[in-house]
Amino acid sequence: MYISNTDLLPPLFDRVLAYFDVKRSGHLLREDIVKGLENGIINAAAAHVRAQVERPVQPGTARTVEPGMGLGIAPPVAPGVSMTLTTSDRLSGADISRAALVQQLQAHTDLDAALIEIALLLVEAQIDLRLKGGVAFKISGIEFSRPNTERPGAELPPDTAMWCRSVLAPALQSATEDRPSVWTAFGKRRPAGIRVLIDTLQLSGTLRDAVPYEIRVDRHLVEPLLAEPRSDQRIRLLHISDLHLAADLSEPGRKLARPVLAPTHSFDTARFVASAVSSLQPRYDAVVATGDLTTDGARESFETVLQYVQSGSITGANPMRIAAYGLNASRSQRILLPGNHDRYAGATVTGQRLDLTCEEVLGTPRGYPYLLGYRPHGREADSLTLLFLVFDSSLQAGRGSGLSPADWARALAKGEIRDAELLQARKLIENKAAQPRVERIGGGFIDFNPGKTLRIALLHHHPVTKYAKPATPGDSSTFFGWMKEKLVKPVQDYQGQQVAENMAMENSDAFLRCCFDCGIQLVLFGHQHDPYQRLILDKVTPAAASPFGPGAGYMRAFCCPTTLQYDAPANGFYVFDFESETRVEWSMHGNQRVDGQPAAPMKLLQRKSFDLSVPPSAEELEECYALEH
Repeated sequence: MYISNTDLLPPLFDRVLAYFDVKRSGHLLREDIVKGLENGIINAAAAHVRAQVERPVQPGTARTVEPGMGLGIAPPVAPGVSMTLTTSDRLSGADISRAALVQQLQAHTDLDAALIEIALLLVEAQIDLRLKGGVAFKISGIEFSRPNTERPGAELPPDTAMWCRSVLAPALQSATEDRPSVWTAFGKRRPAGIRVLIDTLQLSGTLRDAVPYEIRVDRHLVEPLLAEPRSDQRIRLLHISDLHLAADLSEPGRKLARPVLAPTHSFDTARFVASAVSSLQPRYDAVVATGDLTTDGARESFETVLQYVQSGSITGANPMRIAAYGLNASRSQRILLPGNHDRYAGATVTGQRLDLTCEEVLGTPRGYPYLLGYRPHGREADSLTLLFLVFDSSLQAGRGSGLSPADWARALAKGEIRDAELLQARKLIENKAAQPRVERIGGGFIDFNPGKTLRIALLHHHPVTKYAKPATPGDSSTFFGWMKEKLVKPVQDYQGQQVAENMAMENSDAFLRCCFDCGIQLVLFGHQHDPYQRLILDKVTPAAASPFGPGAGYMRAFCCPTTLQYDAPANGFYVFDFESETRVEWSMHGNQRVDGQPAAPMKLLQRKSFDLSVPPSAEELEECYALEH
């Protein structure tokens, strides 16, 4: 049986958070806590395999939520499929104390230790209740069962069964049935049912008898942690975009009726992408998703995004029938930003609106632009650090007040970044370059050496278009040639121009000028669904100084293909290997689809490299976008 991540720590915990006056999203906190538990188990399995083959632990390869956590582990079973971990008392084993687990989760979530303890007790209570009938269950590729269970339906020992029936069940029922009091208006009231639940759980944590668990971990979750250690200090970045996920992950692919004609993802493609990403050797260090994460901007679709990006395994609307792998990116590894589709707010009529569902569900910052840094844990401040300047290029004013066709077309796909945001970006970069300390992806801060950084701008809309070779005149010597040249081609050119205009980002040259002023070296985006790379040349001040030193006079732009949309002629993603502050190797992985044919597995399509300290080639200069003001 598969269950979802948040079912293991039920919504009842949200009421516990409210009892302790915690204002943050209960759903996201529950996801973080359970994800932390999953990562601890996976790390323990990887540590066991390393010990078996006498392989030293690699710095920086363990999951960052619970580094160094371990459990008492039995020899692996079913080589190539899963490995088995056995604990001595629920989630505690010989190599970890409960206090250490609480401390590490507390550092990751910034919650009080008492709240973390209550969360773990609730998780164990959920596991106890599910194992009461001897039925194993699975979450994110990790299966829980009781050791040495030979008979299906075998009961737990009498003492544990008594705990489930006479203590746990009444406490849960008391908390669930608790109702607000009429006296709430006269003073702050702490619900009695929640207090009873908390007291019961805390008391039972010291009085209940020990119950061991048997935990089987899918091998595919452990293998990325067992990759051969790198001989260099490179950082690997995964770039995905335009997922267009709908609420039901098992969606085969179609155009929705709400919003009208919005295209969805393909479940088959989602599986192929996750499989290709899990096969990367070495594993990616961080992932950026540059907008259009959903196709309709609905809350349920963003929850699917979170599940797909964060989980090691994923389920559809019916968790008993659909199971696949996700990207397995923790909060400390990912940057998720919105696109125009993410502002549709799940409405019937397609168009961008003033809506923050994306930020609320995904737990991302609400103010743009913002700056984040990334460097693998364990590396010195003088080693390479990636700096990400993150923009929201969706329309800031939503639909506006107009109802003209032009307003509707503009609200559909157009983007903008305002002058005030560009000014804020410049100030942000100047301050951080002067005081080199930046917020880390996922929380916390890191110090960095400005001379050992690589600066990347992230947005959804394209600030430059794909290079188009100059058109050659058609043959108008025949009647049909004349018709095509004089009648058909002008209409096609006009239609293409209108589409390009309605998808474009306003103020794009001002944005590029800001990037040059900020010392940006790479610009990553999506939106167009068509992969391309293009050099951007500063024709005005090619050697102008930035807060990070003299400018090179050029940047490189990368447009990511749609990673998951079902009807695209191709899907794919980029992988960047940053070997130093100047040396970059990139590859594109993707597939090709013929109309009416099913999705195909991902494969390596292209691999190139460049050095930011070396002048561009003549071919790049010929096809570059020249910024002339």
